[in-house]
Amino acid sequence: MKKVIALTLTILMIFSLCACGGQSQESSNAPIVFTYAAPESITSLDLNNSTFIELQSIAALYGDAIIKSEVDGSYVNWLATDISWSDDYLTCDITLRDNVDFSNGKHMTAYDYVGSVQRILNDETLHGYSHFTDVESIEQTGDYTCRVKFKTVPVLFNDYWKSICVIDIDAYNENPETFFDAPITTGSFTVSSFDPVTCEIHLTRNDSWWGWEAFGGQKTNVDEIVFKCINEDTTRVSALRTGEIDFAKMIPADNVATIKGEGFNVESFSRNEAVYVGLQVDGIFQDQKIREAFSYCINRPLLVASVVGGGEACTWPCLPMNEGFNGSVNAYPFDLDHAKQCLAESSYNGEEVNVIIATSKITRGNEVIQAITNMMEAAGFKVNVETLEFASFADRRSAGTYDVHISAFTFSSSYAELTSLIGTDRMGTHFLPDDLKDVISRLTGVGDPAKREALCLEGLTLVANYFDPVVPLYQTFEEDACKPNITGIGYSSAGWHDFRYMQVGE
Repeated sequence: MKKVIALTLTILMIFSLCACGGQSQESSNAPIVFTYAAPESITSLDLNNSTFIELQSIAALYGDAIIKSEVDGSYVNWLATDISWSDDYLTCDITLRDNVDFSNGKHMTAYDYVGSVQRILNDETLHGYSHFTDVESIEQTGDYTCRVKFKTVPVLFNDYWKSICVIDIDAYNENPETFFDAPITTGSFTVSSFDPVTCEIHLTRNDSWWGWEAFGGQKTNVDEIVFKCINEDTTRVSALRTGEIDFAKMIPADNVATIKGEGFNVESFSRNEAVYVGLQVDGIFQDQKIREAFSYCINRPLLVASVVGGGEACTWPCLPMNEGFNGSVNAYPFDLDHAKQCLAESSYNGEEVNVIIATSKITRGNEVIQAITNMMEAAGFKVNVETLEFASFADRRSAGTYDVHISAFTFSSSYAELTSLIGTDRMGTHFLPDDLKDVISRLTGVGDPAKREALCLEGLTLVANYFDPVVPLYQTFEEDACKPNITGIGYSSAGWHDFRYMQVGE
């Protein structure tokens, strides 16, 4: 009897072990889901109707443009096999790949690409509209070819045209209002769900993507990517440490040592972005002495060292890698006594200065605005701060209904800063004096690098001397963390990430 019992127990143990082995196998075959979080509230998936940097990461997954920006800042042909130019650089002929399908199975042709471009050219409400005002026309010239004619030399062609993802234009025209809730595009992943309220996005790998084969079959093993908006720094770090997410963007500097000590990988890099202020000159800041007082009362090195915990204090109206940078001058020193003297000599009479900010656009935004408020009050300003959701902030900024606005801007090019940002008064400061307008006019369409460098320096010198319309505070610095079993993520100094070819190990 004991032998029978022993045999029975042995058989049960074998079945039990087999069952455990089956569960382990099922687990290993489960879909690989990569979840990451950033402090950005992505409320639209239309890349040409948003200023959120992280949307570039999402758009790089779901869509393709004729050219692709590499994480090192270089450009390569992508959906285009050839881009050729006329001698005067006013006509561009584009040849597209002939083996690309949309996520719904429809074959892509030049008809879709031309329609994708015209959608932006015909809609002045889109954020990206101003980037393409130099386009005279675009027309389809063949099944996979089209021609673009420009009014002026498109100096920033690569910077701007990388943002036009080709879409199934017929599907868009059927329902333009909801198309970008689940866009039909050609990318390595497709959007399976998007909640504009919570900003959560789910993307599923597109196994038939043309890019897997084109680049040696290097396919990610990730089946699904989930993006979550977690604005609060400590909550984002906690989600990484508890395993709720696999990757956290913008880890606070004082958490980095702990995160590294727990075995997470941390990537650190400077971004080509700066937190800046714009001063509206129709009211209090019409007086240049008041603008000067504002600039001198801001302790930029202190903001970097004690508030933000990383980055570089700005000394010029552009970043060091940009055209027209003057490294021999600090245009924005901190001198509180000088700030007080300027204010005393100005027309300022104690009026309340209305400051607007979208803190979600800035790392430690609440702490930054509190520090700036304290600095302004120390100089003698009376300050009222309005913290806004970004949509409301953008509306107020465009309308110019503020005294000071604080935000972040990607300084990818001084040419773009002067011609597209300042020259069009995109920030609603209402400040464009005649001498600055003249420089911008002479700069527009200049393709010669040496001449463009000189004109950018001339224009930025005026911006520095006027203390407006763009007054940079500090260059941003980013530290991202992910689990140690994740490799192949591309990190761009512009702040976006390339997740297309990443691998998740055991």
